[in-house]
Amino acid sequence: MARQASNDKTSKPKQKEVILPSKVERVHRLLSSPKTKLYCLFLKQTIPLFDSFNTFLQSDKPLIYVLRREILALLTDLYTRFVKPSSITFTSNLLKVNYTERKNKKNREDLTIGAETRIHLRLVKLTSEEETTFYQSIREFFMAACDYIIKKLPVNDPLLHHAEVADVKVRSNQKFCSVEYFIDKLSMALVSDTASDKNSMKDQLEVQFAHYQIENLSPDITEAERIDITWNMIAKIKGTDGKPKYSELSKLMLGILVIPHSNADSERIFSQVRKNRTETRPNLSVSTLSSLMVVKTYMTSTDKKCYEHTYTSKQLKSAKSATYQALQN
Repeated sequence: MARQASNDKTSKPKQKEVILPSKVERVHRLLSSPKTKLYCLFLKQTIPLFDSFNTFLQSDKPLIYVLRREILALLTDLYTRFVKPSSITFTSNLLKVNYTERKNKKNREDLTIGAETRIHLRLVKLTSEEETTFYQSIREFFMAACDYIIKKLPVNDPLLHHAEVADVKVRSNQKFCSVEYFIDKLSMALVSDTASDKNSMKDQLEVQFAHYQIENLSPDITEAERIDITWNMIAKIKGTDGKPKYSELSKLMLGILVIPHSNADSERIFSQVRKNRTETRPNLSVSTLSSLMVVKTYMTSTDKKCYEHTYTSKQLKSAKSATYQALQN
């Protein structure tokens, strides 16, 4: 019986070992899939929309006065790709569009997915279930993007709404209440010799703002490359008495434009600091690092290389003296 049991044990068929595909094979299979190409073509058509907004945020120009409009323009562009037009125009407030309701969404043939995506979709010949999954994924992508914009971006911040008062191109439509909004926030920086207290400053601003709204500004001013340049030019406009006509108003507007529209400038500074305070320069003092940052920022603003700048003999003598003292230590 022991021999029989041994024979029964040896007669059992061996189980085949399951060989799982390698990571390289799985990646190859995924990238070779026509469905993957379908999603990639959709992203190729859609991602430039976000790239454009990201480029706007990375700009070193003062753009706080148009940030709210740019956010709403991005949101509108997303809506038009998957929400029925009637659902968008029916609501006066873009933030109140009910884009999650199925009845407010476009049918699959009306979704904006790009010409290349539609051509490939006809060639792939997906099953009915796969096609439904694809279109549902498109809608979920757009909804997730809208959710992020509404929840994360400060589109409801009153500061962004009032900052639009600095836009000279729509000055006739602006209200003095937007100027008043910034008076309390910037009053310490605005008080000058001609405005001894907040009330007199407010009176001057109200008068200057009323005149500014009907001022016939030249194209050189309104079409300037940067809005801060525009307001610097407005600050130089003189009245019949030969004095600056918009002295207080231009100061307030330039104060508004100092407010950053993103953290791109801060990130640039941190990047410059990391490039200068390296492992090979661990003992670089804060004062020296600060001086380097000032010089580099100045050179960047002039669009000149360090070897293209000219220095006075006094500056060169000071640099030589500082170098000598550093070497002595």
